[in-house]
Amino acid sequence: MCYINYHTSEITDMKERKIWDSYTVKAQAFKTAIEAACMLLRIDDIFQGPLVDPQRFMDVEQQLQDALVEIARQKEEMRQKDEQTDARFQAQQRMFEEILARIPPGPTGPTPPTGPSS
Repeated sequence: MCYINYHTSEITDMKERKIWDSYTVKAQAFKTAIEAACMLLRIDDIFQGPLVDPQRFMDVEQQLQDALVEIARQKEEMRQKDEQTDARFQAQQRMFEEILARIPPGPTGPTPPTGPSS
């Protein structure tokens, strides 16, 4: 996955710079953690009732299974978004490289990037 390094104005490979996560992944992790905490609180409310009958227990079990299915769906959705984002960044990198290749080098024109600086 590529991005524009704001310090050097170069197109940089995130893997080479050892940048492994993005804001979207962190935000989704926080949302999922909050949803899981809320679900646990709801389950706690159910079990604090006067008596726990088998039907109520089965309802809780079904809710937990539904939650696991939802988590798996969200995980797959995040994986697909990461793939789409990676493809967009690669397309942008190709576009930038094509634009830079069309600009003649000279004293007033930009020079193509030579790679990430260390």
